[in-house]
Amino acid sequence: MRKLKSIIIDDDPLITDLLVHYAGKTEALEYCVSCNDPVAGLKLIGNGAFDLLFLDLNMPTLNGKNILELKQDNSKVIMVTSDQDFAVDSYRYQDVIDYLVKPVKYDRYLESINRCQEILKKQESMDSQIPYSNKLMVKDGNKWIPLEVDNILFIKSDSNYCIINCTDKTIMSLMNLKNILTKLPSYFIKCHRSYIVNMKHVEHFTTEEIAIKEHVIPISNKQKSVVFDFMNTES
Repeated sequence: MRKLKSIIIDDDPLITDLLVHYAGKTEALEYCVSCNDPVAGLKLIGNGAFDLLFLDLNMPTLNGKNILELKQDNSKVIMVTSDQDFAVDSYRYQDVIDYLVKPVKYDRYLESINRCQEILKKQESMDSQIPYSNKLMVKDGNKWIPLEVDNILFIKSDSNYCIINCTDKTIMSLMNLKNILTKLPSYFIKCHRSYIVNMKHVEHFTTEEIAIKEHVIPISNKQKSVVFDFMNTES
């Protein structure tokens, strides 16, 4: 079973230090990073690099519920809280798989890690049996919107957001280009650090840019070979 990449978001340094200590003696974890600033933590998990998030419920600026509503990555969440009343409420959130009541004991912590591993193992097994879907689910504000993949022209990264340009609409979503690319078929190519293009909609291209309808999209030097190799393979 693969090891988990984890992150802690908690404004209490004593709690983060304790959980980092627990992580250091837990074989199931590949690494664990911590963040005491919830706003900075939300940006970190936006990179889609984590399997598991330990999340404090009560924090200033952004509390745990805020982060659960805003997060766009696929990480599973273990809530860390002094509020036992949140236990029932926590399961309203799809990503929450367990909760730990402060002060956190190592045996209970380890039980949560094992639960996460089992859930991810089952999920990965199910995913491998599901054929590719022609829809991409994106979050626009508080709404989830299914987009027809073939209607997507290109996707542009803008700070912590992605702007998804379709044939009939434009959606801005708090997502990460790297994470989106894993959900798309092979004819979506990252031609630049800030752009993914649907090669089915390319009208023409040069060594420096791609034209899709009225849009001109740059090709970075690093990605030129990727674009040209794809076009040569398809021709």
